Amino acid sequence: MDEDEAEQVAIKSPDLTVAVIRLPERLIFIASVYVEGGDATVLDDACDHLRKAISKGGDEVSLGRQGEADPIIGLISEFALSSLLKRGTKTWHSEGQYGDYESTIDLVLASDNLADLMTKCVIHGTKHGSDHRTIETVFDAPWSAPKHQERLLLKNAP
Repeated sequence: MDEDEAEQVAIKSPDLTVAVIRLPERLIFIASVYVEGGDATVLDDACDHLRKAISKGGDEVSLGRQGEADPIIGLISEFALSSLLKRGTKTWHSEGQYGDYESTIDLVLASDNLADLMTKCVIHGTKHGSDHRTIETVFDAPWSAPKHQERLLLKNAP
């Protein structure tokens, strides 16, 4: 990776997307994870994939239903992660025959040193047709725009 760019990390799961962003003085590890509720095996698998991805990151990467969140709590503890969403933020909404339901089932986690740079982590105002709400997270981290190399055009060749 060149300075000031992002690189996606290969993960063998369609429900995880991981990237590393290189800034002038640090690497930032970002993961987006979807875990279908009610299946502890799927959650364990997702946590294992994240463990492997974090471990591959190198030395510069900081490490409703009873018991269902235990693997997530273990992962948070293992890598000293902080939740960035304000407590009680509803990230999921369902309208059903028996009433409306809301829950905080989506998480935004970061290492403590990155959490210190967070300036915003809220539900985004735009709805996109999903029962999960979009979460907007902003960090005050130094970053310059990537430098684009000028490309030669075949049509301008003699």
